[in-house]
Amino acid sequence: MSQRPLSWTRSLFLVGAFVASQISWSRKTIFLGVLLLLPAVIAVITRSEAPRGAIDEYLAAILPTFTIGVVQLICLFNGAGLMRGSMEDRTLAFLLTRPMSRARIALGHYAGLIAFVVPLALISAGAGFLVCRAGLPSGIFSPETDGPASAEALTRLLIVTGTAAVFYSALYTLFGLLTKHSTLIGLVFIVVVDALLGSLPGPPRTLSPMAYFEALLQPFYLSRATVSELAEPIAPLTAGVILGAMFLGIMTGIVGLARGKDMVPFDKAQ
Repeated sequence: MSQRPLSWTRSLFLVGAFVASQISWSRKTIFLGVLLLLPAVIAVITRSEAPRGAIDEYLAAILPTFTIGVVQLICLFNGAGLMRGSMEDRTLAFLLTRPMSRARIALGHYAGLIAFVVPLALISAGAGFLVCRAGLPSGIFSPETDGPASAEALTRLLIVTGTAAVFYSALYTLFGLLTKHSTLIGLVFIVVVDALLGSLPGPPRTLSPMAYFEALLQPFYLSRATVSELAEPIAPLTAGVILGAMFLGIMTGIVGLARGKDMVPFDKAQ
């Protein structure tokens, strides 16, 4: 008697929980945890060593983009090789014996990844903000300002950082399905597309997802566009629509690639 197919919800929960537990106990966890604390550590150094007022500039212009960049690296190191790692350790071979489609297995891996990454991303962003503001005479929040020191600014930082974790986890999961060199390609993407093209004025900048996340941080934080007279700022609404379209395309690609992918590796010749 054949097994009844699992529901979408149960499939994603089972695979996601299994993958999240594997990631959480991997050898990279401690290193990645330290990496996520870098924005807060640099804030501590800035407050203790830099001239007065430097911490305000760090919070307004550096912390948000720096935090999202670190989160992107976490997504890359965990997501790019996630599917291939499951193939090599035979996890996928086991999952394929369950009544689940390949698309559900791939989406379950993605769900497990964001269940692990998003909370860490929010902790990183929140810790960086609190270190910048804690102990100041005006308190953590300054009611008289609508800038980086306001409660609304912290809320915006957390929302954008969490959204970036969801987006980049999907992007690097897609890379992992496309090629076995996904981590290298991801690093090239970060350097060329998000770092280089995202700093250029005009049409090249529109190819960078990071440019749109920076736009979502407006008007509370500065970005490469707002500090440069050459780059035209992107409206937050426009950025949200474009990122939504990109995300939909990425998720469609994940499902399409997973359905046609042979997820069981050949044994190496002895």
